[in-house]
Amino acid sequence: MAFNPFEAFSIRSRLGRSVMAILGIVVMLTFVLSTGAVGTRNDFFDQLLSAFSSRGKGEVLATGYGDDIHDTELAEIARQRKAANQFLVTAIDSAYTEWARELERDLNAGRLSADTKGAISPYITLRANPNSDPRALGAFLMNRQNTQRIAIAQILAKPDSDDKKALEATTAILAHDLARSPTPPVLPDIGFERERDLIDFALLLKKADRLGIKYSEEAVRELVQRDTGGRLRKDDNAAIERALRQSHQFEGMTGDWLITAIGNEYRAAAALAAFQGQSPLLLEERAQRNNFLNQLLGFPVSGQALGETQIASAPPGAVTPHEFFEFYKDRCSEHTFSVLELRADAYLDQVKEEPTPKERVELFNKYRGELPDPAKPTPGFKEPRKVKVEYVTLDATAPRVTQAIPKVQAASTFLAALPAPMTNGVSAILQAAHPGLAETLPIRAAVSQKMEENLAPTHPLDLWAFQPRDTSVYRPQPIISALGVLAGGPDVTTFFAAAAAVHQNVEVIDHRAKARYLQGVLAPFNPTLGNMIGTPAFVYALNPKLPPEGLYLGAVTEDLKKRQRQKLFEADVQQLETKLFDLTKDASPFAPRPDKAKMAKAQEEAKKYLTEWLKDRGLTPAGSKEPRDQFALVTDPDLKPLNEKALPEPDGTNSLSKKLFESFDTRQFGGSGMQFRVQPHMPEWFPAEPVGNDFDKPNYFVWVSQEVAANTYPNLDTANKLTNGEMTKRVDRAWKLEKARALAKADADRLAEQVKAIGKSAATDAGGVEKQLRDLAEQKKARKFELDRLALLKFQHEATQARMGYERPKIDKSLVLYPTDNFADRLLELRKEPVGGVVVLPDAPRSRFYVACETQRTEKTLDQFRDVFAKATATGPAQNPLYGQYALPDERRQAMDDVLARMRSEARLQEKDALKNRERRETE
Repeated sequence: MAFNPFEAFSIRSRLGRSVMAILGIVVMLTFVLSTGAVGTRNDFFDQLLSAFSSRGKGEVLATGYGDDIHDTELAEIARQRKAANQFLVTAIDSAYTEWARELERDLNAGRLSADTKGAISPYITLRANPNSDPRALGAFLMNRQNTQRIAIAQILAKPDSDDKKALEATTAILAHDLARSPTPPVLPDIGFERERDLIDFALLLKKADRLGIKYSEEAVRELVQRDTGGRLRKDDNAAIERALRQSHQFEGMTGDWLITAIGNEYRAAAALAAFQGQSPLLLEERAQRNNFLNQLLGFPVSGQALGETQIASAPPGAVTPHEFFEFYKDRCSEHTFSVLELRADAYLDQVKEEPTPKERVELFNKYRGELPDPAKPTPGFKEPRKVKVEYVTLDATAPRVTQAIPKVQAASTFLAALPAPMTNGVSAILQAAHPGLAETLPIRAAVSQKMEENLAPTHPLDLWAFQPRDTSVYRPQPIISALGVLAGGPDVTTFFAAAAAVHQNVEVIDHRAKARYLQGVLAPFNPTLGNMIGTPAFVYALNPKLPPEGLYLGAVTEDLKKRQRQKLFEADVQQLETKLFDLTKDASPFAPRPDKAKMAKAQEEAKKYLTEWLKDRGLTPAGSKEPRDQFALVTDPDLKPLNEKALPEPDGTNSLSKKLFESFDTRQFGGSGMQFRVQPHMPEWFPAEPVGNDFDKPNYFVWVSQEVAANTYPNLDTANKLTNGEMTKRVDRAWKLEKARALAKADADRLAEQVKAIGKSAATDAGGVEKQLRDLAEQKKARKFELDRLALLKFQHEATQARMGYERPKIDKSLVLYPTDNFADRLLELRKEPVGGVVVLPDAPRSRFYVACETQRTEKTLDQFRDVFAKATATGPAQNPLYGQYALPDERRQAMDDVLARMRSEARLQEKDALKNRERRETE
């Protein structure tokens, strides 16, 4: 009988049932092994194909430890490192929030003293709920008196007490919030942006494999718990993972993939520790955090960060006294340069050629999508964004505000809420029910509080914070004794001296007052009838009288009414901002996939509401008559009041146009790309948001009323039609400017040879060199200027004379408008040559070329170094930070470079031409 395949594979036959069973098993395995994220290299079939395909692995960029390192491998490493560090940074921040919640529970349970509670409660309450009022939290952190109050309480607390531990924990949270660093928390020594850094990370993973460093999933979770102080809750962990998935940055991300990524951070860090010991960058970051906090507060305080442990291994790098002296001379010696400037546009007349039609079209097509930017060396033919700006002037003293206060509905509601913190709930209910009480009850409560403060004992914090009691208006000695700190912020020396003076005077006054009661105190030892009858009356007669209520009534009434008016004004504006936000939040341009139709509708609704809000308050906006770009806004006569308040920028813009045209990349938050921070019909204060008494001054409320998006022309012909032929002129000028740059650079090189000849005598005849350079500048019609006393590290006193610091060299933008990032560093490379050295430097857009000659050098001496060396080991603000913050970290970074070089040598790293070609293309 002939073979029939339909019969053989039929489900009715044994063979057919076997085949179907096998096929079912294959389908099940396919479903289990596939993640559905094909193309992400996390899917089983991606990995299977890459195992049998050299093309799937990508281009080989290097070899190390005998293995090829492909570009696809580096891309996956970059992706994993980004995800792992985003998780870790967020997890650590969540752990600090949980720490604050623990302290809040201690506060509510009454485990801490009243002094400690008063010092930390405002901050801990805000920090335990960071999303409830982020503006208030930010304002608290920016107020130095708030943070100093916590530091002072920590100093006064008893050692090893619960109060001391709570205050140290608060200081640690405060240090995290104030000195938050974007560096990777586990392995900051190696970045993950450059391919060379990614290759180093790949080598560390291979080294970890050779050392047998592997972590299970449970071990990785334990390491994360260690670095978060055991305070990362499961729901916080899940929320962070969910946020990473929803950010759309890590397509196909799974929990196992994230665990592997985090584990690789710890594996690489452990492998690097085998080469170098402790991470020098982690040590430097820890030192900078502590120094920053101590300098901010003005006191040496302590607070151990989450996950911070004492490691026995020594960090790499050390600096001997002689090396420190050489470092001091090299970095701190000062150098003066005479600079001649040649402008490229001055050579345009020497360019006689014209671009051919083909060159013109090619140049336009190449840069038609680029915006014109005077800070870039390349042209831009894209029409820039333009905005129409409107504004109104607002202040809390306007009649519309003052007339609104007596209104029962607004005033009773507002006044009922105002005194609630200082009274009970019944008082607030009475005020709401009887508006007539609203004006008197808050005043009486405030006066009563002032009177009660006179009966309360003097708090130690009152002495430390230099807050004299109200009764001291009759006793000025404590005020006079505190004047020692008015010359600047308190440092260790002046602070303790002034505090001692205040305390001494308060004690003297206290003793004089108590001497009157001495007879009453001794009465039990002289029990006569006269003492029994006369002493109480005598003591009562000598008891100091409280100041009359009238002393406070006028000031309290005036202050209360002013605060009512200001808060009513502030609440009115905040209501507008909240409403506009609610109208546009569902159509935000910062969303991952913004809907243009929804955005247009939301902006129209916001415009309508803003118009009605202005009309209801009798406000008529002023502003520009037509949309303008960021440069034209500065000269718009209709915006003169705003531009007069704006700070000018060297590039021709000002702080107003910078604010309105500020943009940022929303992709880091899961957005769609670049967006402008100020959106249409969303008003903002200018030049800054008012606070306190600034509400009573005229403030500008500014918004964009119309936006014309940047426009890319499809071709040169269309651009010429829409610009009446101006685009061809712009293209021709850009083409000629590139030719002019070459002429200017060649002329600058020739000029440098003449300057070198003149500069040879700079060490012996600085005045003569200056005269010759001045004459040469006049001959060449070049601008000449000086860059005085540049140093790689320049000593600077900070807020007080006792506090010291160093700053990096800065180029005055009024002299060099667009310096390159390394402009000052390249100038100071001449320090390695004799005085009179010359260098030719372009600016960032290569529109100007600078011929610089070092004409003077002031080297640091051994006597100057003695003072630096002596103060390098001091504590507190008196410490000179040159050693701890600059010399030692610099040596450690050099040691780190040596460690990486040793690792590359051990791995026998070979860089392929593909890597070098990529780096060359990126540089170009």
